[in-house]
Amino acid sequence: MTPLRGSGFGSVWPPPSRAAPGHATAGSPAAPAVVVRTAVVTDSASALPAGWVHSCAGDGRLTVIPMPVMVGAEIYGEGEDDITETIALALASGTSVKTSRPSPGQFEQVFLAAERLGYESVVSIHISGGLSGTADAARLAASRVTIPVEILDSGTVGMALGMGVQAAVAAAAEGVMPQP
Repeated sequence: MTPLRGSGFGSVWPPPSRAAPGHATAGSPAAPAVVVRTAVVTDSASALPAGWVHSCAGDGRLTVIPMPVMVGAEIYGEGEDDITETIALALASGTSVKTSRPSPGQFEQVFLAAERLGYESVVSIHISGGLSGTADAARLAASRVTIPVEILDSGTVGMALGMGVQAAVAAAAEGVMPQP
């Protein structure tokens, strides 16, 4: 598990203080950048603006997997079903409302789709593992596919997660991603 904080998205990688042997450090010539086509995957807990997601999703570089929402015994797909009124009525009546993690199969399908679209790797950034098993589900799916997948537990939720996803999408658009 690689934490998103300090990962170097949008900056020189590796940072001079952590440069690996054979890589550039402050005052030395820069090593050539590694260029790869990388898709970014996240979950709907990232609270990304719908218009921004739509502008990035057309070519497969960004996929947002919906978090299931359970209202009583019914399961709805966040972002797939119009559940605003259902949730409001459930909360007003005291009916239980919970979220769940997406299934590993959903992640596997998305990772395979990225590979079919010609992406060479995937960065999958998710809600804090302390709040959800989403990153674990993604990790299980990653073990089932041949495309390299880096799972990042953001350690956060909401737009704090979303801002990390936006930075990853921007870095992926440049074709340069951090190297381990």
